[in-house]
Amino acid sequence: MLKIPMKKYKNDMLETLSRLIAIPSVKGEAELNMPYGRNVFRALMMMLDRAERLDLESVNLFGHMGYATYGSGSETFAILTHLDVVPAGEGWETDPFQAVIKDGRIYGRGAVDDKGAAVAALYALHAVKNSCISLNKQVKVFFGCDEESGWGDIDYYKAHYPELDYVISPDAFFPIINREKGTLHIRLFRACGVSESGTAILSLQSGSRPNIVPNKARCTLRAPRETIAQMAEVFGEGLPASLRVEGGDGRVEVYCEGKAAHGAHPELGVNALCYLLAFLNILPLSDGAAEQFTYALASKVGLEIDGRTLGIAGSDELSGALSVNLGAMELREDGMEAKLDIRFPISMNAAEIFSRVKDVFAPLGIEAEILHAMEPHYVDENTPFIQSLKRVYEDQFGEEAECCCCAGATYARAFKNSVAFGPVPKDRPDVEHGPNEYMQIDDIVKLAEVIAAAIVEVATDPKDREDIFSF
Repeated sequence: MLKIPMKKYKNDMLETLSRLIAIPSVKGEAELNMPYGRNVFRALMMMLDRAERLDLESVNLFGHMGYATYGSGSETFAILTHLDVVPAGEGWETDPFQAVIKDGRIYGRGAVDDKGAAVAALYALHAVKNSCISLNKQVKVFFGCDEESGWGDIDYYKAHYPELDYVISPDAFFPIINREKGTLHIRLFRACGVSESGTAILSLQSGSRPNIVPNKARCTLRAPRETIAQMAEVFGEGLPASLRVEGGDGRVEVYCEGKAAHGAHPELGVNALCYLLAFLNILPLSDGAAEQFTYALASKVGLEIDGRTLGIAGSDELSGALSVNLGAMELREDGMEAKLDIRFPISMNAAEIFSRVKDVFAPLGIEAEILHAMEPHYVDENTPFIQSLKRVYEDQFGEEAECCCCAGATYARAFKNSVAFGPVPKDRPDVEHGPNEYMQIDDIVKLAEVIAAAIVEVATDPKDREDIFSF
């Protein structure tokens, strides 16, 4: 099988990725032809400009997404990446939007999710073209702009353009992800204010998005400081999260710190919000609506990540168990709200799960609404396309290519003949969405080589491959 070495592009890829990380492409307020905000648009324009400089044709789909392309034919082979990122959050040892290269890694928000993959895929297509390889399909490296928030970019594409024939999304891990759990984001809300008497919650805030395990949570209580401090000291013994009490009588600040992680993998984090709620649950709070809301979340979600008490636990052999992440909660002027991220196996469906959650909270006066829902995705591993990817993986890594399931939602599920493929080996630490996100530099080079090989394998005729000089 043809191997296109990518080490000679390493410095160029790192320079491009560093520039890309420097753009804080978190979704912002929409502007004309910038549907996901100015910074996301800047990242898109930078990559399309780089594609042109690499002698590739580029197309801007009105700011929703764009792509670089090479090759011709009636079918399309697409590599779907994205340029938008989650907020930086706290706990970084370096500036999250200033790339830092050290110890064989490049650090920065989006390094592995998914800007590193976008750069690797672009240079892979450039290398294939430089090798003068004739392709029988249109190969397109897509740069999505709304993967982390609502997939408005994919909705726009599917409303205006035809189905993509063959798709990989380097936004999970190797070897091949042919099945993805379903995703359900739920908002819980109850109108309430501050209780007029007793030990009351004056403010509470944690997290910003359901798909991140919050590493910090804080609340303000109208309570005697000494009592709260003593209870926090006892409660905090042996916890994986830390509690801190500040302030004075009548306005006690309680802070909880944990460990951030991707909301699809709550077991890899320490949910500061859930531990704060567990602490509040042992306090003699007043019986106001805000306090009832916190009690409800503490008792129905609590520290569980499998949804047992919510009545939604489930699993299957192909995709594993359901998981729940309480990603955000806030006491606002109009009431208290919380956001859940539920990842469910392919044997379950979003409507059934939402109905159960709604029924649990309705008697408690808490409203539930769906913020975002995606059904599970599954592609039979015996399809010719997946068999081609297996050959690529086995040739590149020298080991058997297994098909796996992931809890994360990638662009792959948006198209029928589509799988997640990369960007890093399965045994790499899960660092996306957390502080000090990084991608190993060797993994960037290797990913570019794998994608280049996949382009040749999928987008050339078998008889032509025999005539391609391997170097």
